[in-house]
Amino acid sequence: RFVMTVIDSSAQVSLNEFTRAIVRTGAGIIHVIYAKGTDNHLYHKSSSDNGVTWSSATELSSLAEMIGLSQHYGACIAVDSNGNLHVVWGGYSSAYIVGQYSVGQIWYTKYTGSWTTPIRLSTLAGMSTSGSGSPSIVIDSSNNLHVCFCCANWPTANNIGSAYYTKYTASWSTPAAIYTPDDTRYPVELALEIDHSENLHVVYNIVNIGDLTYQKYTGTWSSPIDISNADSSVQFPSIAVDSDDNLYVVWIHNTSV
Repeated sequence: RFVMTVIDSSAQVSLNEFTRAIVRTGAGIIHVIYAKGTDNHLYHKSSSDNGVTWSSATELSSLAEMIGLSQHYGACIAVDSNGNLHVVWGGYSSAYIVGQYSVGQIWYTKYTGSWTTPIRLSTLAGMSTSGSGSPSIVIDSSNNLHVCFCCANWPTANNIGSAYYTKYTASWSTPAAIYTPDDTRYPVELALEIDHSENLHVVYNIVNIGDLTYQKYTGTWSSPIDISNADSSVQFPSIAVDSDDNLYVVWIHNTSV
């Protein structure tokens, strides 16, 4: 049966747009990430007693340039085979502003006993002036990191709006579009999964269309296919894989799930 415990009773706590907010290490430690406060900054807590008690909160969105700016445009946590934690999220920074608009960027931090200083992953030319968000991270059996995220053509129309993929082996690769960018039709919410053959599976919804799109990576990305047959808004997709590598996808379509 489910037993509910309070992790954080602060005002304005949120998990909105998080693709994975909780993981459990091989040692049995539970880790959660969540946003709180008026600026929706990102925090981490852990529990070593199956959720009965929780550690103090540690802020992950800790750069000085993030102070006073929202860090709540999607977040995801993953754990590798060594028990190290990896977190990606979308958030604003005073270093990336176009006119009156803050421009969302993709950030990454790692825990190996302490949290590293966040670094920016949305490094492709043009992304500093076009907002990114909705990142999702998975880890393969060699502890390589795989991240997909969305980039919009706003507030600057750079014609780079697309879903993007970046990988970490010894260093982070430059983000690459996984389908041909379009100036008016780009993804706004995304979820990523990896199967037991280490193929990647991504789903995302397309602004101005409403379709839920799927692609698979087996060394190269497959062509996008519409799996929702929707004629109106699709939101907040999530994807999972079972032990036989069957895929399961859920999403909100208008007011239905």
